[in-house]
Amino acid sequence: MRLETLDCFVILNDMGSFHAAANVMNLSQPALSRRISKLEADLGVNLLDRKKKKVTLTPVGKECLESAKQIVTLSNKLVKRTREVGEATGRKISIGTIPSMIEPLVIPVARKFNETYKLARISVHEVNSEMVLKFVADGDVDFGIGISMTRSDETEFLPLFTEPLCIAFSQDHALSDKPKLSWKILENYPVSYNSTTSGNWLQLQSALKSRDVYPDWRFECLSLMGVMSFVVNGSSVAVLPKSLSTSGLANSLIFRDIPQDPIERQIGVFSKPTRRSIELVNRLLEMIQQAVAAPDFPHFSRATSLSDVQSYSSDNAHHR
Repeated sequence: MRLETLDCFVILNDMGSFHAAANVMNLSQPALSRRISKLEADLGVNLLDRKKKKVTLTPVGKECLESAKQIVTLSNKLVKRTREVGEATGRKISIGTIPSMIEPLVIPVARKFNETYKLARISVHEVNSEMVLKFVADGDVDFGIGISMTRSDETEFLPLFTEPLCIAFSQDHALSDKPKLSWKILENYPVSYNSTTSGNWLQLQSALKSRDVYPDWRFECLSLMGVMSFVVNGSSVAVLPKSLSTSGLANSLIFRDIPQDPIERQIGVFSKPTRRSIELVNRLLEMIQQAVAAPDFPHFSRATSLSDVQSYSSDNAHHR
């Protein structure tokens, strides 16, 4: 008895006629009839009541159908899973991401992904948003996670969530006893900042200038680690995304947002359609979207709704 004959039997019952079932399986009716007869011969029973014009199962046929469905379903699962494993074997997925998304998003999603696709490898390129976009555009990564910014027509952007920017300082800093702050306070203390090529810097400059705030930009660092090091030892304050407050690296810092005058950044995925057509890449992207939509995702973020995505895509298409 061959598996394909069981599959024919299940489909024949579902379709209700030899003609319809044969069309679905791309077989001739005589060929399908021969397969069903072969199955009956192998089992030594009559599965169909041939005295009736419609496809009608005998009592034995009905009993056999349930087992046949289980076998066919398990077979389909086996084929699907084997193909997934085969595709994952040795496959490396490359992600470009801004540093602040490593702990709250990339690590938990990568861990969950690896539980299912144990043979796949993930390569993470930790760079600023400008480089994330460049990596995606040049095809150096499968997709990127970064701050919304101007991009080429062939690179798409899917918004994930927005989060506030905060004034960060050490726990023994003079600002620690001030419950309310304004952006103007940045003019009174040295400020450390990530490289002027970062997406945060470009967005922040524009936002602060519109508020007539001109910070004392004192210490330029090429990494967030450098910025946070200056802040931890009290040498400066910094403007950092709220997502960094969940990092173990920031547990000695205070993050104070400005709810009366918020400055937010929009985080999303940069990609190209050609890369999203790869099954494993698409699955990892789905897991990222699911993680952002989950109730336990950091409460300070605001998930982007489908209408926001459609509105954003429409606006950008209009401006490009």
